[in-house]
Amino acid sequence: VRDNMLLMNIGEVRAIVTNDSALIFKHPSFTCRRFIRLLGNRIKANYKYAISADLEERKLQVPFELVVGEAALISCSSPLEYDLLTSQPLLAKYVKSLRKKLTKDTLENLRQFKQKMTLVESRAQAMCSMLLDLLDDDDDMRRLALSYPRVGGSEEDKEKRAMMVEEWEMLLEYYLLRYETISSEASRLLEEARDLEETVSLTLSSRRLELSRVEIFLSICSLAVGCGAMFAGIFGMNLLSGLEISKGVFWGVTFGILAGASGVGWILLTYVKNQGII
Repeated sequence: VRDNMLLMNIGEVRAIVTNDSALIFKHPSFTCRRFIRLLGNRIKANYKYAISADLEERKLQVPFELVVGEAALISCSSPLEYDLLTSQPLLAKYVKSLRKKLTKDTLENLRQFKQKMTLVESRAQAMCSMLLDLLDDDDDMRRLALSYPRVGGSEEDKEKRAMMVEEWEMLLEYYLLRYETISSEASRLLEEARDLEETVSLTLSSRRLELSRVEIFLSICSLAVGCGAMFAGIFGMNLLSGLEISKGVFWGVTFGILAGASGVGWILLTYVKNQGII
């Protein structure tokens, strides 16, 4: 805030404002276009009050710098509020989808949702910090009354300047409350998204644990079968041992190999269970 002008840099809205004019730096964004459209409508409405023959309607006329400031605050807060309004049902949809089936698309949507809420929260907190700094600085608050000089002037001008400073305070406090509400709501949604992400992480960890258990069980089975295959290979060598002509040895060896493989598997399985591995 300067003595005779207001340098405005709120989000994507950038302008130099005096008591009767504003130099707006156009930006190819929805917020800036909305600000220009909203400012034009408010200036037209304010002009109707200024030229009205009714004295009561003339009292509704708002100083130009206050019109520009309010239009800028509305233009920057509305997109954040819209993002919050559309994000609440999306989070409920993601929760429902993840309960049914865990898919890559849902996880990607959840990641983008977190990024969006983080951006909304950071912008709202930045606006809160800016408004608090402005409200705490009495000199800047007095400089905001560009339509009335800070020094000199009649008693009526001093009263009008004091009233305008109060209007600025009420306006800034109102939007400070709105931005604090936006920040707290975005923080709540972000916390819910993080809780959901932790739930997904626990679910994935549980699935990986189950896969590890199955892998260990299959490894034990493979080792047991490998032991049986070793004995089968020994008896399958083309070397004479005298057992090949003995009656009943085949079935005895077969059952012995099966029993040995089963015993090895049972011993290994008991060991890993006692160690708490599975």
